[in-house]
Amino acid sequence: MLASSRLYREGSMRLIFLASLAGLFAACASTTPEGGPADERPDGSAETIISQVTSPTLSRFSSEEELRAYLEAVEQTAARYYPEPAPMAISDAASSEIVVTASAQVQDSTATADVSITNNQVEGVDEGDIVKRIGNYFVTLQDGRVFTVAIRDAGIPVLDPRARLDVYASADQDTWYDEMLVSGNRIVVTGYSYDADATEIALLRLADDGSLTFERRFFLSSDDYYDTENYATRMIGSKLVLHTPIWLGNLDWEAQSLAFPVIVPDRGGEDRFEMIDGRPLFDVTDIYRPVRELDEPMLHAVSVCDLDTLGTDDFEGCETTAFIAEAEHEVFVAGKDMYVWSWENFGEACETDTRPDFARLIDGTVHRVSLSGEPLVVSAMRGRPVNQFSMSLRDDDFLALTHWMPPCWGWPTLHFALANIPDEGFSRTLDESTPDDYTPLPSLDDMDDIENRFTDSYLLYTGSERSYIYDLLYGDVDIAPGSPLVAVSLDAPEAPKILTLPHSVIRLDRAGATDAVATGYRGGEGLYVTYIDLDDLASIASTTLIEDRFESENRSHAFNALITEEGGIMGLPTVRYVQEAGRWVSRSDASDLSFLTVSGDGQLDIAGTLVASEEETHPDYDCEVSCIDWYGNSRPIFTDDRIFALSVSEVIEARLTGNRIEELRRINLTDPSGMAGR
Repeated sequence: MLASSRLYREGSMRLIFLASLAGLFAACASTTPEGGPADERPDGSAETIISQVTSPTLSRFSSEEELRAYLEAVEQTAARYYPEPAPMAISDAASSEIVVTASAQVQDSTATADVSITNNQVEGVDEGDIVKRIGNYFVTLQDGRVFTVAIRDAGIPVLDPRARLDVYASADQDTWYDEMLVSGNRIVVTGYSYDADATEIALLRLADDGSLTFERRFFLSSDDYYDTENYATRMIGSKLVLHTPIWLGNLDWEAQSLAFPVIVPDRGGEDRFEMIDGRPLFDVTDIYRPVRELDEPMLHAVSVCDLDTLGTDDFEGCETTAFIAEAEHEVFVAGKDMYVWSWENFGEACETDTRPDFARLIDGTVHRVSLSGEPLVVSAMRGRPVNQFSMSLRDDDFLALTHWMPPCWGWPTLHFALANIPDEGFSRTLDESTPDDYTPLPSLDDMDDIENRFTDSYLLYTGSERSYIYDLLYGDVDIAPGSPLVAVSLDAPEAPKILTLPHSVIRLDRAGATDAVATGYRGGEGLYVTYIDLDDLASIASTTLIEDRFESENRSHAFNALITEEGGIMGLPTVRYVQEAGRWVSRSDASDLSFLTVSGDGQLDIAGTLVASEEETHPDYDCEVSCIDWYGNSRPIFTDDRIFALSVSEVIEARLTGNRIEELRRINLTDPSGMAGR
């Protein structure tokens, strides 16, 4: 039942929000501080109130009454969010636009957390995952439990389970534990508690002998933060960073005052999940007004918690920045800032074969939230991102792949541009962006999904036909057409290069600092892997087929690689059955781990597969909470000049003999005979 509710919430959140917001405004219309609905107040119409509250210069709400008035006014004017589409002007560049079709033939942390083993988007910004390394130990999160495994003992390589600790307090609680981060020898486990309607954060400590100590638990009131693509938490040094989107309809508007999110300790016993007497994350007068009129206003809260002080009774270790922006959003953390890109949900007029005029693109904003106490700043943005991988930072410039898709029946042409916002482009006042801020890029035609990545020197994007994967699953298979890959040099974005991959694309990822790798299918014969050389001129270096193997996880962390100029190795979870090629989010069965080597000139070679045991867990082991692996359960790991694989509860060590993977040993974390410190 809970699994279904999570998928429902992920797919239907906007509908829930609109329904609850409508009910909220209906209730508030008769209980406004001024004594009447917004359009009856002496200070003007709903449009006037929205205009008065909305300011291009960042400023905070002055009172609870002002915020209430704004929200009521938004409801009064809700009908304007669904206008008839106006005719779209065509830019002068439309006649020279490049449109690429699917069938076109066109040329580590600090202290004892020594090494990051996570496929992070940005170096130095750790993302929550299910396995981390601290010193001589792997720390693994599964089933609401943390396990430790020694990989060295007195300098000697080992693979030795050491400890297990339940993060949850009771088997009866309704909590899903999704992510884990580390800082020094401290471990942060985050999850969502449906008992408390709050994000649960647990702090643990790892001792030199691999044992675990539970420090404390606390709750941060929020809506379910679960996301099928992006990770909810980040860690930079000792700073834990959380983005909490707050659906305004979930606030208790019938209370005498607005109940904003709070952080509370775990009180234990019957009061464990009571969200009372907590420290507010912010007050009404801390909330920044919207900088433009919005279709679907959402309250965004970015909390930065210092682990060195977090855990004191008053929770002074957390500072929160709150602002109202569009509900549609993606977040990105790099350097010393979090970027929250939000955009209008309603699109442009229906033009499928021409690039619309720049001025007609949907409006968006990027709020830059400092993680070190600097003031909030904002910049305008046109279009929308694909996902968090549409954003990057280079020499303090914010780079973004923006795209737009007119809401037509069928799959229309997708238009793209590279936005480049310099550091000084962010300010306290929203200045409308101009065409000079954007470099037009080739469009893609008849694509229903997009993969994109930034490397140190390139932006890559490609289209994929998700419907083809469904055909593959259900046996109606033709040979998939080649997929166009657009390679944009960040030094010369005005001259992109278009490559043709010999397969569909389901994954596009970095391979080392400079290169990239793509995976996909042509038919039911197995998984194709292509290595893309980006050192000088972008080119396809090689493609190979892993026969009768299909990708089984879709998260970015499922792929990992260790590649230098001399070559290297990469790995990803696979299964033997084509029916698992959809990589469903809630898939919790064990995956095998397939490995490939790459030479210095980009030639791929299949190294082999480490096969998971048929019995995933020990017969005496019982999962009590969080028993669906929403964030995946299999990872390739390259560290300490060694090769490892995590598959559910098994940790496997292997080595390369020649160019072939060879298993050395494996352990099962759920085997009680090998677990000390329980």
